[in-house]
Amino acid sequence: MKQKTLFAVASGSGGHIIPALVLIQQWKQDNPYGRVIFCTGTKKLDLLLLRDNPDIDKVITFSLTQWNSKKFWKLPLLLLQLVQIFFKSLFITINYRPHTIINTGGILAIPLSYAAKCSSQAIYTYELNVIPGKAVKALLPCSTTIYSPFLATKHHCQFLGKDFSHKCTYAPYPLRFTQKEQTITKEDAVCTINKLIPHSALRLTATKKTLFLLGGSQGSALLNKALLEYLSAPEQAELCKEIQIIHQTGTHTTIDWKRWYQDKNISAFTFSYHNDIATLYAGADLIITRAGAGTLFEIAFFQKPCIVVPLQATTTSHQIDNAKAMLEHYPTLITIIDQNDVQHDPTLLGKTLYKKLYNHQN
Repeated sequence: MKQKTLFAVASGSGGHIIPALVLIQQWKQDNPYGRVIFCTGTKKLDLLLLRDNPDIDKVITFSLTQWNSKKFWKLPLLLLQLVQIFFKSLFITINYRPHTIINTGGILAIPLSYAAKCSSQAIYTYELNVIPGKAVKALLPCSTTIYSPFLATKHHCQFLGKDFSHKCTYAPYPLRFTQKEQTITKEDAVCTINKLIPHSALRLTATKKTLFLLGGSQGSALLNKALLEYLSAPEQAELCKEIQIIHQTGTHTTIDWKRWYQDKNISAFTFSYHNDIATLYAGADLIITRAGAGTLFEIAFFQKPCIVVPLQATTTSHQIDNAKAMLEHYPTLITIIDQNDVQHDPTLLGKTLYKKLYNHQN
């Protein structure tokens, strides 16, 4: 019997790669003797997330210039790289003859998927945001099926004037957690987290209100700044004694957060990337986050109240759409604050978190 081969394509962020890993795991359960080839970029984060994964037989990396519309002079290089990746992918697909291709969007998926289409492979695209991104729209013609956890996505599957909504179907978000992880108590979570905190630092306790600032592996400069300014105010000295913080600071921060929390006498666990994120969710009473679809679905899975500040940029507003769609389903969990409002008044985030932590309605 011929061995089945799955090609997975994801790169650039945990929001692309982690769902792909879950889909791989599900595929391996149905195809225990199948082979998985993972195609990704060359970022350190990409390779970190894929390192030592038992479900992956081979990782193939592709170097691709990150596109930025402000640096238009890089466009010729990007196009050249895409052409090179297309022909390299043709050779790879002929060599490995994959049975199925899955991708979670991203520009790298375009040349790989179209190359695979030349040999008539089944190509499954997962659009995990409400509104399909540019890369996913470019993938619509070659995709066998487009899966999305949002029913509204079906109404946005058009490309070059052609409607591809007939290819779009609902599928649950590929969560990395099990029902067992959903039952972790705050007490057990705090105990596990304390093992990761140096003995010289303040420890977490199960009785304190716990705030979880979730900024993604690269962190959120806006959320970091807003929290710092709010807790630095002299009038918040009493609050600093009453709360403890789990903080994904990101890799680009210039602040020594461990030292800062120690100086403020705040019990805290800081990190840029952590494998056991389920324990961190379980230990939280309130979460502050951006509006990546994966994060929102994970928060809903753990039924945690959250303050969401969707990323708003000139090139995309997909996080705003994600937040609004999730708010419709989880109105008691989600509070949305506009990014511009936080930039105008950094104390707004702090005031809102105080109300949420202590259940104040006004």
